[in-house]
Amino acid sequence: ALCQALLQDENPGVRVAAVEALRESRDQATLQVLEQKMHVDDNEYIRATARRAFERARGTENSQEL
Repeated sequence: ALCQALLQDENPGVRVAAVEALRESRDQATLQVLEQKMHVDDNEYIRATARRAFERARGTENSQEL
C-alpha cells in the first residue's frame, strides 16, 4: 500500500509520508520503487529521501551526506 501511494498518489504530502515510512525497508520491490522515485518525482524532498534510502540499503551512502 505504501509503495502504491508513493508511486501513484497525486498529493505530495501522502508521497512524503510514504517515502518516510519506507526508508528503512530492504525489500527488493520497495527498493525498486525507491530507485524509480529518486530519479522521477515532482518533489525534491521525495527524490532526495528515496535516494538516501536506496543508497543506504545498497551500502553506497556517501559519508558526507550523514
